[in-house]
Amino acid sequence: MNNRLLGSAQDYESEESEMVRRTRSLGTLAALLCILLISATPAVATDVAARSQAANTEIRSTGISWQSVMDFKSAALTVSGPEGFLMSREFASGEALEIRAVDKRGHALADGGYTWELRFSPVLEPAVKRALDEARESGDERVVAELKRQGKLPEGAVISGSFRVQSGSIVTPDKVEEQSEVEGTSSAVVKSADKDIVHADDVIAQFSLCVGNDCVNGESFGFDTLRLKENNTRLHFDDTSSTASFPQNDWRLIANDSSNGGANYLAIEDSTAGRQPFRVEAGARANALYVESDGDIGMGTANPAVNVHVVDGNTPTLRLEQDGSSGFTAQTWDLAGNEANFFIRDVTNGSALVFRIEPGSPANAIYIDSGAGNVGLGSTSPDADLDIEANGPIVRYTNTGTGATDWEVFVNGNNGRFNISEVGGNIPFKIFPGADDNLVKLGETSNQVDITGNLVVSGTITPDYVFEPGYLLESIEEHAEYMWTNKHLPAVGAATLRPDGSHAVNVGSRSQSMLEELEKAHIYIEQLHATMKEMQTTVLDLQNRLDKVENGSGD
Repeated sequence: MNNRLLGSAQDYESEESEMVRRTRSLGTLAALLCILLISATPAVATDVAARSQAANTEIRSTGISWQSVMDFKSAALTVSGPEGFLMSREFASGEALEIRAVDKRGHALADGGYTWELRFSPVLEPAVKRALDEARESGDERVVAELKRQGKLPEGAVISGSFRVQSGSIVTPDKVEEQSEVEGTSSAVVKSADKDIVHADDVIAQFSLCVGNDCVNGESFGFDTLRLKENNTRLHFDDTSSTASFPQNDWRLIANDSSNGGANYLAIEDSTAGRQPFRVEAGARANALYVESDGDIGMGTANPAVNVHVVDGNTPTLRLEQDGSSGFTAQTWDLAGNEANFFIRDVTNGSALVFRIEPGSPANAIYIDSGAGNVGLGSTSPDADLDIEANGPIVRYTNTGTGATDWEVFVNGNNGRFNISEVGGNIPFKIFPGADDNLVKLGETSNQVDITGNLVVSGTITPDYVFEPGYLLESIEEHAEYMWTNKHLPAVGAATLRPDGSHAVNVGSRSQSMLEELEKAHIYIEQLHATMKEMQTTVLDLQNRLDKVENGSGD
């Protein structure tokens, strides 16, 4: 269903379901153990596998309501109608299951035929829910099959039906249609067993045959060989096999509902199970389902070109809907495409388009190899987890924060230089091809920077962290004690001892440490200077006092 049709649902009380995902990291063994624990208990009360209906339906002129005969966690209702109308609602347990001809906002259903479907998410025993979670995590479908075999997991609590709106009101099914009276027939025909005609041999009609109350003498058959003619037409295949090993299911071919306001359709009914696995509504478009002689299936086309060929005037779509009726959390995905893009839509979570491909995208734009699962962008033979093949490949980091800077990591297509830059700005980081191995190592030892080659600094190196408030500056006495004890300055470290007994000093790697010691030395000089000024002031004060004593004017 395309977005335009989905939009029409919002005019009539449509509600997008919001589901919560829950996953548990448990294996198949744990799931099988759960099955063993619950296998001895009787089937849960909410098992609807044996029920003919999960809810009773009441149709009134003002609305339709359903009375559930089972406990349920939630129920999802969808209604389709004329002019692309589509409504979807989610009901919680205990909430009234109903729709109205005119909703609370005054929006009325348009005249025409409608089809509804109601799907229940059953309430499961905790042990069954755990087994389902573990089966989903492990991917073992045998667990689900075993739960169904034990009657612990419903086959699906789903009911559906039709109704018609006429003059703003829902047509109720209580009216009974009278038999038509045509020439040669009577609406008062009475059937009795003694009037039945029984042939104990084959019956051959070399011309056409009409069956039904409305057949007339001189019936014009056209090309019809067999005609069923009355207001309720059914063809029943009643298999009377009684031996258990023989198939004995009954089937029925149904044309239209028999109730007032019912739907117009042709259906195949599994009469034994009370279900309609195949149904075609009246007015369906031409070639809605077309099977070619080679087995190709067309939907909307009489010339399917591939195994399944879907044709539509606006966004042909395949919907994958897990409805929650088997105990798993409901989730719906759409796979669709149009002139703008091919996309995957997460319908359950706001209809977000989580994956999109624009028409005209280059070949192998995304390629996943079958070996290590490497991903190639423009490459059919990716040699790493992510392999980008292009003339000057670029990875962009777009920062969506207010006033934030965007960055690019790219390779220059001309000289092969690796760059990190601001988008549209400077390139503060460059690596040229042919650089030495381990040229720069960061944080290998005590968060230091280790540069193997020469270091050329165009700007200034200012290890200003010595002046930060949190820097732990040892006292002059502590510094001196460490220096004389270890024979080197604390930040610089000892010289490396070569195998021949000589010492090696890598001045390049020590430059920052030497600057650190230089800054510390200036701090010590400033401290000594302040101490000397205090001592100078004290000496001058003592000298003044001594002068006064010598001159006889002092204390």
